[in-house]
Amino acid sequence: VQDTPCDHPVRPVFTSIGLIVSITFTQGVWLRPCPGIPGCYNESRCDGSIPSSQLPPGMYVGNFFGDQRCRVFRDGCQSLEGDCLRLPSCSTQPPVVPPTTRSPTTR
Repeated sequence: VQDTPCDHPVRPVFTSIGLIVSITFTQGVWLRPCPGIPGCYNESRCDGSIPSSQLPPGMYVGNFFGDQRCRVFRDGCQSLEGDCLRLPSCSTQPPVVPPTTRSPTTR
């Protein structure tokens, strides 16, 4: 089981606009859980040409997609069904709007 820290943790979400997700039989990534950051994952490199019987033990434990497959992500997905993947950073928070300190001006 890979229990290393995450370099760039992301919180995967399916939406109507985002990335096309495809299984690959070449070099790609899988989304492994980030220890200590619930709901966040890290893109980890993988080789889709390795047969399941030859995978290192625990290779895909916790994979966001729930399987042992390597994937590639491409821009350009649009789907009314919400099949597109977005990978917003876990470290970014929504912008905080400071409270108004001036009184409203009258016109």
